[in-house]
Amino acid sequence: MLTDQDIKKLLKVLATKQDLENYFTKEEITNFFTSKDELKYELQKYATKEELGEFKNGTYDRLDKVIGELKTIREEQAAHSQEHEDINEILSKIKSGSMVAHSIKK
Repeated sequence: MLTDQDIKKLLKVLATKQDLENYFTKEEITNFFTSKDELKYELQKYATKEELGEFKNGTYDRLDKVIGELKTIREEQAAHSQEHEDINEILSKIKSGSMVAHSIKK
């Protein structure tokens, strides 16, 4: 047996008579376009499934290229940062005098 709660849930999911009154009837749709040619003409304004697929694939291809470039830039930045750290370490050793003493021993 259905409870009041079950009925409320069903009303949220299923269309009521009032909901269906807001939709076109078959007759209204038929009268809206006077001919199939007119309907075909109107439908040409919209993208087809194939066109949307091509657009999506093209977008993904371009995104792949951009992400590849971003990855390369990040790798180069990491290497560049490491070079700076190495240079700073050498400079601090030179300033402290330990690098000079090491060079003289050679």
